[in-house]
Amino acid sequence: MDIQILAQKFYDYSTYIKGYAKPTLRRYRQVINFFCNFAKVTEIEQVTPDNVRALFYYGRTERHWSANSFIGHHKTLCVFFRWCIQEKYMLPPNPTDDIEIPKLEKHLPVRLNKQQAHRILEVSYNYPYHSRFTRCRNHAIFATFLLAGLRKQELLNLKLADVDLQNLSIFVYQGKGSKDRIVPMSYKLAESLKRYLEERKRLHKTCPEFFCQHPV
Repeated sequence: MDIQILAQKFYDYSTYIKGYAKPTLRRYRQVINFFCNFAKVTEIEQVTPDNVRALFYYGRTERHWSANSFIGHHKTLCVFFRWCIQEKYMLPPNPTDDIEIPKLEKHLPVRLNKQQAHRILEVSYNYPYHSRFTRCRNHAIFATFLLAGLRKQELLNLKLADVDLQNLSIFVYQGKGSKDRIVPMSYKLAESLKRYLEERKRLHKTCPEFFCQHPV
C-alpha cells in the first residue's frame, strides 16, 4: 500500500484521536518524508529493518545527528510503524525494534541569573520605542517570560480572560503536554501587566488575545 496514504491516515489519527500538538505532527511529517526519500520507498511493503537501520547509520555518520536528533527520528518511526502493525498494514516485528538508542548527554539547562533577568527587563522598558503602548507591551511580554516562566506558544495563546490581576494568577490553557495549569503571579509581574492593560484600554483595544499589536 502507498506509504504516503498510510502516513496521512496516521497524521489524522494522531490529530483527531490522540490530540497531538501541531509541532509533533510537523515532526512526524518531516521524519517520515525524510525516511521515504532516503530509502526510496513508496510502498509500506518496501520497508525493511535494513533500510531503516541504514537511515540511522547515515544520520549519525554523514549528518552528525546528536543523540536528541537520533532519538527523535527513532521515536517517530517507531510510533508510525507500530500504528501500521496495529492497523494490519504491516507484519510484525517493528523494524525499529533492534536499533540501539544512544544515551542522552545530561546537561543542566542554561538559565539567567537574577541580575541578568533584571537587566533584560530594564533594557526592555528603557528602549527608545515609538509609543508608550509598545514600551508597556514589550516589557510585559519579557516580564511574563521571565517571571511566570511561560513558553512562547503559551504566551501567544494567552487570552485577556486568562490573566487575573486581582487574584495574581495566569491560566495557561493546553500548555506543555496539552495540559491546563494555573501560574502564580508576582507583584512585580502584576505591576507590569497592569501598566500594559491601562495602555491597551486607553487605545480601546478589544481583541480577545492578551497581547495586541499596535495600530498601524
